[in-house]
Order: sequence, then C-alpha cells, then structure tokens
Amino acid sequence: TSLKSNVHGFVIRVLEHPVTYPLLSYLTVFALFGDDLKLAVFEKDMDLIFGYITLITLLCFMIELSMKALVLADYVFGFFFWLDFVATVSLIP
Repeated sequence: TSLKSNVHGFVIRVLEHPVTYPLLSYLTVFALFGDDLKLAVFEKDMDLIFGYITLITLLCFMIELSMKALVLADYVFGFFFWLDFVATVSLIP
C-alpha cells in the first residue's frame, strides 16, 4: 500500500500543480481553434508543426484522463470522464 499511496500522492500533486490547469487550458484552446487558425493564417508547410502540437496535446489529454481515472473515485464512466474522453478522441486524425 505504500507504493500505491506514493503514486496516488504524486498524481494528485501533478493534477493540482499550478501549471497543470493553465497548460491544459491553453491546449484546450489550441484543440478547439488550432486547425482553423492553421487554415486561415498559416501556409501549408506549417501542417507538420501543427501536427506535432496536436500530438502533444493528445498525449497531455490522455495522461490527464488516465491520472484522473487513477485518483478520482467517481470520475470513471461519469459525465466528465466521457466529456474528456470524447474531447481526447476527437484529436485523433
């Protein structure tokens, strides 16, 4: 149980870190508007860079989803789980 409580504590500290929510908020804005911004403002040669940023965003969302599933008792299969899951899956091209 010591390892489990250490992992639980670590995950809680990461989720509650002052950088986590602003980072995820910026990534959410990118997920919502990044493709439109790319099409409206940038040249075709920027597609690869936007693809990498989208991949990083997808990975961050997957990590957040997994961490919340580990430590929040009522999260798995709840409303916010499905909201996060659908938002994460929508980033897959």
